Amino acid sequence: MKKYKGIALILMSLLNGVAWIYMALSTYISGNYSGTSFFVYIFVQILNIFGLIIPLFLAQQRKKELLASDTAPIYVDDDEYWKSGFYYNPNDTHLFVENRIQSGNYTLNYAKKGAWVFSGVTAALIIGCLIFVFAVLFPLINLNEEITLADNGILTISAGGYKNEISVDDITELKLLDELPDDSFLRTNGASTDSYDIGRYEGRTLGKCSLYVFDGYSPILMIKTDDTLVFVNSKENGEIEKLYEELNQ
Repeated sequence: MKKYKGIALILMSLLNGVAWIYMALSTYISGNYSGTSFFVYIFVQILNIFGLIIPLFLAQQRKKELLASDTAPIYVDDDEYWKSGFYYNPNDTHLFVENRIQSGNYTLNYAKKGAWVFSGVTAALIIGCLIFVFAVLFPLINLNEEITLADNGILTISAGGYKNEISVDDITELKLLDELPDDSFLRTNGASTDSYDIGRYEGRTLGKCSLYVFDGYSPILMIKTDDTLVFVNSKENGEIEKLYEELNQ
């Protein structure tokens, strides 16, 4: 049963991966979601049903064959090795053992030092990941934008953990816009909500760029150098206009 369940899970994972990869590539190439892509995605996901049913059907057939070959009962009682729901058997050489409730899952033999080491490392990794995720998301939850123009001519724009430093001497084009250019911006690394678009993006026409844009606020300042393109606005009234005048001086 574990063998066929494993085959079913692998098939379902592969089909799900194919569906998502197709959708991602289709969206990247076309720049938006199309009806055809959506139906292909749904079709591949529906195939997941067969990826589950067929292996389980074969498993049941195999199970009947094995049970029919030997009908003698086998009695097993290992209550003494299950302490408070954990398996503890010093006489068992296995580190991983079948779960008592579900044979498709495995648990650890906590009579072995390796089980405690494995659990400790796993717990440390999970806690570390949670701390990392919190550290990444916290600046995006409490989003503060900072725009500074230093005396040495370095313009620094930062928000949500993303930063651009631009030398005023390298700027080749400045433009005030009422809204973002009519382009399809694909986020490659950043955050996009109903309130803002922050981080690294790629436009189908404009190419790679950085956005520090709050929705519903204008104007938007476009800053371009030979290798950098930045769009920035501000919630502070007049801040972008003032920056535009300073950069033009």
